[in-house]
Amino acid sequence: SHPIIEYLPSKDDTESATLTPSFVLEVTWPRVIQFYHPSSPRCQSLQSIYVSVARGIKRRSSRLPVEFHAVNCGVYRDVCEQGFNIKSVPAWIGLKSGRIQEFEIVLPGRIDGAVGSKKEIAQDVELKVQYIASIMGIPLDEA
Repeated sequence: SHPIIEYLPSKDDTESATLTPSFVLEVTWPRVIQFYHPSSPRCQSLQSIYVSVARGIKRRSSRLPVEFHAVNCGVYRDVCEQGFNIKSVPAWIGLKSGRIQEFEIVLPGRIDGAVGSKKEIAQDVELKVQYIASIMGIPLDEA
């Protein structure tokens, strides 16, 4: 199954015109959110990396479920700019378990997309997996 949950406002979100997506308030587990614009070449090139990182963490976080979300800033510009104060894309934020206060995630390694050998890409994905797990407090099973 696809590891990323694409943001689509619920009926309640739309009716209340809230800029806070429901996943912010569902505090049972950690959430990682990517903000992107579909026409951005940088966002396009990083999409497969984000999917790989999400899969890597989900596969190895058996003790704590983790959700990965994506918000299309081309469609939901107000949510990105006003709801989360996103100035440029791609951008990532983290929401720890039990919290609704987000913090910016500055990904280590390459953020210009998947360029390099399969081994280099795998090492880059692993670097990001370890980093996100560390700052989010997600215990990972041994690889």
